Amino acid sequence: MSRIHSVVGCLFAAMAAMATTGCAVEMQDEQRDEDVAEAEQAYGESTCATVGAAATYSGGFNYTSPTTYTTTGCYKAQAVDVTNYRSGFTSQPGPGYTLHTYVTWADSLPTNEEACEALILKATLYREENGVMVKKAEDTLHGNYEDFGGCMVGPPWGIDFSTLTPNELLSGADHRIVVTARTGDGDFPTRSFKIKTMWEP
Repeated sequence: MSRIHSVVGCLFAAMAAMATTGCAVEMQDEQRDEDVAEAEQAYGESTCATVGAAATYSGGFNYTSPTTYTTTGCYKAQAVDVTNYRSGFTSQPGPGYTLHTYVTWADSLPTNEEACEALILKATLYREENGVMVKKAEDTLHGNYEDFGGCMVGPPWGIDFSTLTPNELLSGADHRIVVTARTGDGDFPTRSFKIKTMWEP
């Protein structure tokens, strides 16, 4: 009888340990989700439309940020401007080519799932109307970890504002893209991002 009690006791202990481990993992996942949400919310300042630009281009974007950055009035983000979009860019190389503007992660990537899934890439598109930058589109990507592919932040091309419906990147207009790329560590340190305009078939 004592052996039966011992076996039953061991089973209950094992089940309790599994439950405790499961709860701990669930709590970690919930905390990570809360941290990611907090990092996203801290970015959304309306004054990002009016701050000074980190760079200004004509026709199309071609900007790679430093790893560490912030802007007064636009927390841990940078604004990049373009004038005369598309009209001031290089000519269409041939029939069937489309002009794309991509926002991508441009920094190193973690090698473990938890750190990967805490990565954030967020971009907001503005267009100048009557002298004021007006918000037109916004997209957010998170890190995604695959056992065989490793860590990626969204698809390989990142955020493509040219394919969003409707396409708010208008030829001849002035635009602004505000971007933040962050990790989920500590106070959400920034990471490098890239904004690039290119013709593609």
